[in-house]
Amino acid sequence: MDNFDLADLESYVARHGSRNAARVMSMLGKKLPFVEAIKSEIGQELLKDAIAKLEILLGKGFENTATDDEKAEYRVLKSIIETWSKRIALYTKGVKKLRNK
Repeated sequence: MDNFDLADLESYVARHGSRNAARVMSMLGKKLPFVEAIKSEIGQELLKDAIAKLEILLGKGFENTATDDEKAEYRVLKSIIETWSKRIALYTKGVKKLRNK
């Protein structure tokens, strides 16, 4: 995932003003703990496990062998992964905005 430095921030403030920069920095600050957690070794293992389980459950769904509990578990995991994906995308978008990319 991208990062930014002080020069990127200063450039953004010069182009868009401090109020806009403060809003972007606030959003990044709120998302940063999550992004750092996902980037950690434990976070990577959790993400891999969740995706692997989702793939297994998806296969059972296609084969029509999934139980009601497995279908519910699939929906929950899918929702969690979608939420994680949105958080990462928002953080990445904010960094790119600051870096003007």
